[in-house]
Amino acid sequence: MKVKGLKKFKELGIDNCYQRLNTEDYFALRRGETIELEKVPQHLIDGEYVEIIKNKEKKSIENL
Repeated sequence: MKVKGLKKFKELGIDNCYQRLNTEDYFALRRGETIELEKVPQHLIDGEYVEIIKNKEKKSIENL
């Protein structure tokens, strides 16, 4: 699933083993990037540190 780091994510330190993320993903979320994760740590969702990005259907101009 796609996940984006929110501004609040920057408040988190590197304690807790990079918040149970690998180093590359941790720093990408700190920069506010959207990344693909198989499993998102629940404490990041509950604390509103990350946002799950829903897939939006692409609209086709053929249907207009």
